Amino acid sequence: MAPPVDPRRRAREARKAAPDTAGKGWFDLPAQQITPEVKRDLRLIRLRGAMDTKRFYKSLDSTKFPKYFQFGTVVEGPADFYAGRMTKKQRQGTLTDELLADPDLAEGRAKRYGRLQEERGRFARKKKRPTGNERKRVVKRPRH
Repeated sequence: MAPPVDPRRRAREARKAAPDTAGKGWFDLPAQQITPEVKRDLRLIRLRGAMDTKRFYKSLDSTKFPKYFQFGTVVEGPADFYAGRMTKKQRQGTLTDELLADPDLAEGRAKRYGRLQEERGRFARKKKRPTGNERKRVVKRPRH
């Protein structure tokens, strides 16, 4: 005869066997696998404040990646057919590729890089170069 099964133990085993989700309040959002590509995209989202300095974003926990998340695709409506939509050529596979291909962000990066180089050049040591007048004098050896 088998011993009676403890209901608490049965419930604990059922919880372990259930898929890992965020819960009913989050529509059973599943936990995601963190691959290197996903890590890269999550880091970019974390650094979005550096891309657009005029916008303010809430700070995220920078020590760990979220467990429950999903990446989505924006589907434009028929009203945005000409004005607000991206062409097939502009669409990229990942968030990283899309941000690298964005001309506005590229312009901002170039401006910022130029400004940083200018600042560095200002503080760099200036080497003293001899002009045409200042030649090295050759010491003549005495004749004996």
